[in-house]
Amino acid sequence: MIIFLSPPPPPPNYCNNFCYTKVSVIVTTAGGVEEDFIKCLAPTYMGDFSFPGVELRSKGLNRIGNLLVPNENYRKLEAWMTPILDAMVEEQKQQVIYCFRRNGYSYAKLQSVIWSPSKMIARLGKEINSTESVYYWAYKVRLLLNSLVKLGNDFFLQNDIPVFCPALTNGSIGDLLYFHHSIVNTKLCNSYLLTSK
Repeated sequence: MIIFLSPPPPPPNYCNNFCYTKVSVIVTTAGGVEEDFIKCLAPTYMGDFSFPGVELRSKGLNRIGNLLVPNENYRKLEAWMTPILDAMVEEQKQQVIYCFRRNGYSYAKLQSVIWSPSKMIARLGKEINSTESVYYWAYKVRLLLNSLVKLGNDFFLQNDIPVFCPALTNGSIGDLLYFHHSIVNTKLCNSYLLTSK
């Protein structure tokens, strides 16, 4: 099953599909990603598509479709994401062993982490630690007694549902990446940011 998501975030029953790995891939927008994380950090309110944006903005509210998101929620998103972005920059500076198979042969090479939009969303899904998040479930590691994958004394299955969001920088997350780059002076997602303009 392929799911296309855009704001507003899907209702909780969608998460059941992720829990039981009925989903193969998710295709979404930048708004679909950031609003999913924002709703886990602070409440988002139901509004109406006809509410005037200018009036709401003067009251510190943002209208995304029929959702009302207070400005404070975006500050919480920034406070949550900044340490994660710092850690991602440090990981990008390190070299890791990358293992892959091609034409029946196994290979290993050293390379730096390249933060594609899909890898970045998976990382954020790992960090959000909220069952209300679609991207939490897309990443989630579940304990399964019958799994063939063993880690230590426990058996795990990682959903690892890929999320494709070609325009991840076209929203608040893009703003946060830009401001983070200005402060830290290290580009995260180097190749992605150069090609997404």
